[in-house]
Amino acid sequence: MVVESEHVDKRNWIPSALRWYFILLPTITALAFGIAIVVMMWYSQNHHGLGVDNGSSAILFGWRFTPTLFAVLYTQLTVILFDDAKRTEPFARLAQAPSEGASAQGTILQAPRAWWAVFSDVMFKRKTTGKTSWCLLCSALVNVIALLAISPLSSALVTSEEVVISRSIDCTRVVPDASTQLPLTANRETYFRTMAALLRNISTSAWAHDSSVIFPVWPSDERAQFGPYIDSSPATWTVNTTAIHHNLECENMNLVGAGDGNEELFWCI
Repeated sequence: MVVESEHVDKRNWIPSALRWYFILLPTITALAFGIAIVVMMWYSQNHHGLGVDNGSSAILFGWRFTPTLFAVLYTQLTVILFDDAKRTEPFARLAQAPSEGASAQGTILQAPRAWWAVFSDVMFKRKTTGKTSWCLLCSALVNVIALLAISPLSSALVTSEEVVISRSIDCTRVVPDASTQLPLTANRETYFRTMAALLRNISTSAWAHDSSVIFPVWPSDERAQFGPYIDSSPATWTVNTTAIHHNLECENMNLVGAGDGNEELFWCI
């Protein structure tokens, strides 16, 4: 009797997730994500962000959900790769068993376990389970990084923040004439503003303070503002203008004999 053996392709036992074309998929995906993140960081640093956040729900959903979606899809690829590596590890140990044989606990009796059991076998149970292949170690490491780092941190990849943008603008300012002097005579409006400031504790001008007066300055495309509040677009101006300061030092002065007792007055020098 002649037994004809059917020709068996030795490559058929390799799972689909461990073949070169599937391994290239997470590898190319990781490289593409890395290049995309570098390009986004460069663009964000050189263009004051990726775009303008106008508060719309579409933009909020996009920059919150899109990085997490890609991170979850990449994590699923690493999970598939790690599962097939665990499933074929006992057979790899049998194929590479030494002459004295292989441990049954690390081969035919071993069931697929979690990722931390792989590292536990390498560090504490190497004599019992046998040598662990580099394929399983690398797939477990990639899976751990994807589960504990890439996926949780993906939601913080893109954030919305206020950015200060510096630009040059034309400004208009009040410049005193060198040939004229500032009038020091108090008129009716002067007394009215002074009394209002003392009684209501409200400044009559944003440019006048207790010890200084700043000559107003404002962007040329806006109206002049001399009141107590400056109504302008959110911005910080850095301009050169004229300011007048006084250096008066006040000391206490006692007046004796003006009444029944001493009255405390102030005089300035």
